[in-house]
Amino acid sequence: MIVTAENYTRYCVGAKAERLFQMKQHGMNVPEFFCITRYSTDQEILRYVNKTFSKGTLFSVRSSASAEDSSSFSFAGQLDTFLFVPADELLEKITRCRASADSACVNEYLRINGIHRDELQVNVIVQVMVNADCSGVVFTANPQGILSETVITVGAGTGDNVVEDRVAVNTYYCSRSDSSFYAELHEGAPKLTNDMIRELLKIASVVRGQFGCECDIEYAVKNGEIFILQARPITTLHADGHIILDSSNISESYPGISSPMTISFVKDVYSIVFTSCVRRITRNDGTAEQLSDVLSNMTDSANGRIYYRISSWYDIITMLPFSKKIIPVWQEMLGVSDKSVSRSAGAPRRMTKLRVMCSFVQLMLANERNMKKLNRKFGTIYPQFCTRIAQTDSPAELFSIYVELKTALADCWDLTLVNDMYAFIFTGLLKHSLRCENPEDTANQIICGSSSIESMKPVRMLSDIRDSLRSENSYKEFCGISTIEEFEKFISQPTRSAELIEQYISEYGDRCSSELKLEAETYRTNPLLLIETISTFNEVPHEETAQRPKLHGLSRLYAKKAYNGILLREKSRMSRSKIFGLIREIVLKCGKHLSECGYIIQPRDVFYLTFSELEQAVNGKTSGLFELIDSRRQQWKSFAAIPQYTRIVFDREVFDKHPADFVSATINSGDQLIYGTPCSSGIIEGEITHISSLTADTDASGKIILADVTDPGWVFVISQSLGIISKRGSLLSHTAIISRELRKPAVVGVGNACDHFRDGDYVRLNGIDGTIQLLRQAAS
Repeated sequence: MIVTAENYTRYCVGAKAERLFQMKQHGMNVPEFFCITRYSTDQEILRYVNKTFSKGTLFSVRSSASAEDSSSFSFAGQLDTFLFVPADELLEKITRCRASADSACVNEYLRINGIHRDELQVNVIVQVMVNADCSGVVFTANPQGILSETVITVGAGTGDNVVEDRVAVNTYYCSRSDSSFYAELHEGAPKLTNDMIRELLKIASVVRGQFGCECDIEYAVKNGEIFILQARPITTLHADGHIILDSSNISESYPGISSPMTISFVKDVYSIVFTSCVRRITRNDGTAEQLSDVLSNMTDSANGRIYYRISSWYDIITMLPFSKKIIPVWQEMLGVSDKSVSRSAGAPRRMTKLRVMCSFVQLMLANERNMKKLNRKFGTIYPQFCTRIAQTDSPAELFSIYVELKTALADCWDLTLVNDMYAFIFTGLLKHSLRCENPEDTANQIICGSSSIESMKPVRMLSDIRDSLRSENSYKEFCGISTIEEFEKFISQPTRSAELIEQYISEYGDRCSSELKLEAETYRTNPLLLIETISTFNEVPHEETAQRPKLHGLSRLYAKKAYNGILLREKSRMSRSKIFGLIREIVLKCGKHLSECGYIIQPRDVFYLTFSELEQAVNGKTSGLFELIDSRRQQWKSFAAIPQYTRIVFDREVFDKHPADFVSATINSGDQLIYGTPCSSGIIEGEITHISSLTADTDASGKIILADVTDPGWVFVISQSLGIISKRGSLLSHTAIISRELRKPAVVGVGNACDHFRDGDYVRLNGIDGTIQLLRQAAS
């Protein structure tokens, strides 16, 4: 009895052979093979081989046992495999393959896993041997516990060389949410081309879809042709309990790698604010306490990056009335690309839903009034805390002030979350109410308002400072300042420009690039940064009177509320940057104290501690700080080799990777037309300049910015540019809002699709339909 693709469904041939037959039928490039059972005779085998295969064909012989390669047990390497077997040795190797089921190793494997020997019926696969140039394994999900990451290994020669560590192996870690990967490369190991990686990822996707589970797939490559040798389930992963981290909107506030101090502080802040919000909307019915695990994990971190733990957000949003309608609007406003909804907690009780509905309606009706009240409260307490923090250097007193600040804001700052939802909902309603050819572009024009928006005030004031410096003939003198002493001497003069500079640092000293990272240098902590900004500051575009569409009925109401919600949102974001400025000052003063006492080397080493570790150090627990900081510094340095992914799905536990010699790259599609989210109208053509972070030399004048991610501090650079393309972002991200106010065409949320663009490439940026077209490549 010979089992082939035509008759395999009539026999029990084991999961390994069955999957091979299924992949063969699915059109995958599986080398010719057949399977034999214990009922197959030697004569049948030899007759079939001589009839089907040409003389001199070499084969591989391996098992397909009844319990092997199941969803529970892999039996990896337990049963014997034979390669490069000539036809006249097939019967011997088949016999030895079957006999290996009674080896000591297999018996121990059976004992450990509670499998009876009778359950192990050994069938044998005989397959045409591929004398591979290179081979390896594709794991459709990282078996360490990252479901969103496909892992590809490759080594020279046949697969036995790879699995038995006889050759050097390169490993590629590929994100399923982004077209990017990083590789662990070793000398002597073959390197895969982008085309080969892309093809293997397609195969992985097909196999995963066909079998409905994560698999590891053995492959071989000969003369550039990929052969699939087998596929089996990854048995170390779980079907549920997954943890999903998403960077959609939060990467705008915390771009790139953040310090342990920032990561820990942000996690605590989000927990406090969301707990307060849940208590408010449920009217303290105990739901917040029941959701304590959810609320303490609104954010998380991986590889030094801050992410939303997205299931926690859905747990909260699904409490709201009309949540099925609200969730798509929320996803669109935050730029969440994966629209699937995952939750970690059970559905709220009926009475809780009723309380939330009543509270939600009341909060929406009172939103603008509540936000204005919050702004007045902040305007009162902020100067008081500024003064108190400035007047003390005692770490114990500084932490006491921090606790007071937290208490003062904990029961009211959650109103900013309500206002965010208010802005999201009415912007979404406005877009859907417009009956025109391009409602998205029309909505963008309607909600513009640069004269009032808070984010534009620092720009206007910088313009005033520059004009004053020029009118006093002190512009060159100011731009030539290189020390803090020179700066302080300059602003001590009784001039209008000096007065404006002091006022700017007082009011906007915390508004700069990466302003919510506690480790970031700001105009307040390093005033020399202001000199760099003013010396490169260009003319602010004159505000044009936009021809806004005439609105009627509900569209007019929605536009007004969306506009007001956005103004209030930007106001609260400015206040948030000031709060973080206060915390930054507290941390730096504590760092200075620890450094002076000899517990850490440099004051800024404090950012390698978590917020709770700093509090413990202030309270006397200082042993081991040198070693801890040195370890963290090395670990955080290594994170730079790992790309920032849009989404990471962990199996059941979030963990950091510890890369060594990794190389990052992008699998680009080569598409000349790229799509993103249009957020500021206009069509412009120009040269690309890629900006990953801002420096004193950053100059985007007359060019189109291609940014990894932006934050409020980018307003100065955007004002110089023709337009901007951002990998991340949404309709209500800072990039979108500032671009609209500056009348700069903008497209956000393009992911890694533009990574193959080089500086000098000439593109057409369409801020109306969200397309970017490569017109001409830069000269090599």
